[in-house]
Amino acid sequence: MDINDNNINSDNLKKNNILKFNNLITQKDYENILLTQQTNKLYRINKKINEEKLKKYNSNKIYNISIKNILNNLTLSFIDIINDYSNYFKDNNKTFNGFFSILIYNDRLIYIGIFIILLSLILYFINITK
Repeated sequence: MDINDNNINSDNLKKNNILKFNNLITQKDYENILLTQQTNKLYRINKKINEEKLKKYNSNKIYNISIKNILNNLTLSFIDIINDYSNYFKDNNKTFNGFFSILIYNDRLIYIGIFIILLSLILYFINITK
């Protein structure tokens, strides 16, 4: 080894060290990168979940449900209404708003309307046959 080889090696080391130091990022830059990655991940997950919920919501609309499912949901809604009213009457803190909020919870109002229409048709046919 001669002196020129040492100079070349030391020059290479300096260049390598300079490159390493130039590529360093600060703590704040690192936190910003992590924050951006987390935000992007949350956005993708949120978008995916929202699409799934929208698809489920659209598939559960009343005009996309079969008659069997409508009748099944009708009976389940009335069972839930009866259970909620039994709990409501046992409760000491009764409010007028609470009485009607049981009827409009979720899709119960639709099924109450279907029940009233079916009941009126049955009463109409009974009235005609007399």
